[in-house]
Amino acid sequence: AVTAAPAAVAAVPAAPAAASAVPAAERPQKVVIVSLPGVTWRDVARGTAPTLKSLAETWSMASLSVRVVDSPTDPASAFATIGAGNRARGLGPGDDSYTPNAGPLPGGGLQVAEWRQVVNDNAHLHFGAVPGSLGDALHAAGLKTGVVGNEDEINGGLRVPQSYAALALADSAGRVDAGNVGEALSPGTGLATVEDPSAIAAAAAAALSTASVVLVDLDEARRAGDDLSSAETRLRNQPSAAVLDSPVRTAAIARDDRALAATLQSVDLRHDTVIVLGTVGPGASWPDTLTVAVEAGVGVARDGWLTSATTQRDGLITLPDVAPQILSLLGRPIPRSMTGQAIQSVPASSNRLAALVGLDQAANSYRDRIASLLLVLGVVAVASFVAGWVRLARGYTPGKVLLTAAGLALGAAPVAALVQAAVGAERWSVVPAFVLLAAVDGAIVAVAMAGPWRRWPMGPPGFVVAVTVAVIAGDLLSGSHGQLVSLIGYSPIEAGRFYGLSPLSFAVLSTDVLAFGAVLAAVAGRRAAWAAAGIGALTVVVAGAPMFGAKFGAILTLVPAFGLLVVALSARRVSAGKVLLLLVAAGAVALAAGVADALRPSQQQTHIGRFIAGLFGGGPGSVSDVIIRKLDANLGIYGRVPFAMLIPVVLAFLAFALWRPPPWLRSRIAAVPGLGAGLWAALAANVIGAAVNDSGAGIPAMGLVIGVPMVMVVLMRVNPAPDPGSAPGESSP
Repeated sequence: AVTAAPAAVAAVPAAPAAASAVPAAERPQKVVIVSLPGVTWRDVARGTAPTLKSLAETWSMASLSVRVVDSPTDPASAFATIGAGNRARGLGPGDDSYTPNAGPLPGGGLQVAEWRQVVNDNAHLHFGAVPGSLGDALHAAGLKTGVVGNEDEINGGLRVPQSYAALALADSAGRVDAGNVGEALSPGTGLATVEDPSAIAAAAAAALSTASVVLVDLDEARRAGDDLSSAETRLRNQPSAAVLDSPVRTAAIARDDRALAATLQSVDLRHDTVIVLGTVGPGASWPDTLTVAVEAGVGVARDGWLTSATTQRDGLITLPDVAPQILSLLGRPIPRSMTGQAIQSVPASSNRLAALVGLDQAANSYRDRIASLLLVLGVVAVASFVAGWVRLARGYTPGKVLLTAAGLALGAAPVAALVQAAVGAERWSVVPAFVLLAAVDGAIVAVAMAGPWRRWPMGPPGFVVAVTVAVIAGDLLSGSHGQLVSLIGYSPIEAGRFYGLSPLSFAVLSTDVLAFGAVLAAVAGRRAAWAAAGIGALTVVVAGAPMFGAKFGAILTLVPAFGLLVVALSARRVSAGKVLLLLVAAGAVALAAGVADALRPSQQQTHIGRFIAGLFGGGPGSVSDVIIRKLDANLGIYGRVPFAMLIPVVLAFLAFALWRPPPWLRSRIAAVPGLGAGLWAALAANVIGAAVNDSGAGIPAMGLVIGVPMVMVVLMRVNPAPDPGSAPGESSP
């Protein structure tokens, strides 16, 4: 890898700066972006937006992940993100620290106020976002822009100006060529503003008469959702179904839909393209959720899915993808500062609307349930460890079966979560979903404890580990479908990852394979080191290869961890020189994987290839921005979750216990060939994983919760080896 990677660097293509491959004959004359903030596919399925439903069922559709910099996403940040083609912020670091309202220019067009503050703020966020990139790219092509929409609100009987939509198409000077953001678009009463569909449609038609790319913001549903969310969150933190389906919100969505129908009268889908986006969630005081995305007209497939290289999921796109898609449709180069990827429409065969409603339900369930699940697993794991430690230290015999079952149940939890996702149970209500989770977990434990391997000390835990590794690896090799919104996976709402191996699954996979793979390798006797190397190579490919797990941190973690295991099983001492060599090897393997990924077609590339392209000067943003942002995410966990400070303490305790084990622990570890080396390697993986992954303490937290109780099961089932009286520390590699 060290030899091959630098040689291939010259072949790495520049980051997406080339023009789209869309033929000139398939390029639209006009592109219209319609913002429908607050509208979800659940709303569409209820029949509140017939125009949008008809458009979606005829053309291509997807769920839109609106998460950008801060959560929940506000309208200004959503529009700034569209304009940058990258995650951006529109209101500053505090609540409305600046107000980027748009106003009319004397000679025509619009000007965003406090534009320089928006640009300067984003320059310090380490996303590499450049507000105005889309507007500049369109102006460089000689194309004019237009924005229509008024988001003003009534507060205490006074109109509060709120015209942020121009952030989406403003150029680097904060200017838009045409448009109307006047109060007449949403006339106000003493209580609220009310959108005027006919006035908006007339303004959109006027903008389209001079501009090639026009954004129309229909804001009635968002305003209603904000008002309802403010009242609802005084009682609870989640929107209830009754509030989401309230007559006020339903009427607001219907008004937006009528405005959409009126706006479409000025569009000819035989020559133009329309992109409809739910730019923010249902209410300002509610958590983010998935929203609507529809594309229709020139260059778009009928009855299709929308997808992008950002998500690599049919039916799922993100806000930063919108700007590259507009430029791609128009055959224009995509600026390097844009991290979003052009959207594609692909054939679909399923009931698309039902599938997107289900994805929304699953993502919301993940958000609502993941913390509770991890808390339960953590409490059971600590209790099992303490009880097992006391039992083994004092030589107690009662409780062995119960502790074994508890440890195996923790080890089987990841498989149960993936099975739950496979049958769609994460979309069920809490009780039946939990019953299925417990039933699958209990079935795995029952087979583990009753199978023909039950008499072997490593039999039951080995069975659970084998099933876990097989299921996670099988899921990754078949497209990682189970990782999306399963309780051991990730959420498209959080938008940290959309494909490949999740941090929680990686923690489980690495801990299980290292700790128990070492025991398996030891069966090979003198060839144990070679067996461990083979297991390690397979694990690195499954977890880190861009087409499978696509986890860059997995390569940086597993290569040195398996290297330490190979050294230990070969009866050699671990030295500083060997550790340094392993770290260099990890970097070389990661570099080679990134180069290989960067050489693939752009729509197949993952974040690994794009990072490597940026490393050699061709990528969006800067590599230093990526590293600083990930370090901030890693270290920020300790500030957001103070209990995370316990993780380093626990890792230090386990390291001390392995380095200076009490006699009863030393004798039991010695009774299982390879176990001592595997425990050291697994501990190293959890420490390295916490350092090089932006999930930080979450990696060792999950690894400890699953791995430690499983090891306690092994220790309780073995007969202690005779203690030759070795000095403390001799069991360490």
